[in-house]
Amino acid sequence: MKKYAVVFLAWGKKYIQEVEACVRRSTIVQKYDLILITDEDTDLNSLEYNFSEVIKASFETVGLLRKAELIKFLPNTYDTYLFLDSDTVVFEDISLGFQMADKFKIAASPAPHYSLD
Repeated sequence: MKKYAVVFLAWGKKYIQEVEACVRRSTIVQKYDLILITDEDTDLNSLEYNFSEVIKASFETVGLLRKAELIKFLPNTYDTYLFLDSDTVVFEDISLGFQMADKFKIAASPAPHYSLD
């Protein structure tokens, strides 16, 4: 049986809180292992949700460019990853995301007005 994980990439108090709000409001994601990747400077002492894994990453870039580095920080313990932005709210089944991820090991679903700066 394949092991699936939902991955969040967030740093700074505001975005960590967004991730936790996503998990609380999107109960469907709670049935998967949840991984939080953050930078080395973000204080996680107020983290309320118990993630399956929290990875403190040493990024080479800043800002949104860090998303391009995500793949190098993924643990090897899962077969497939579904990347969700910190402000995502999942209303229904996300198995289609994992089906797409099965082809490439990871899938992402950016907002239609996604910032490309």
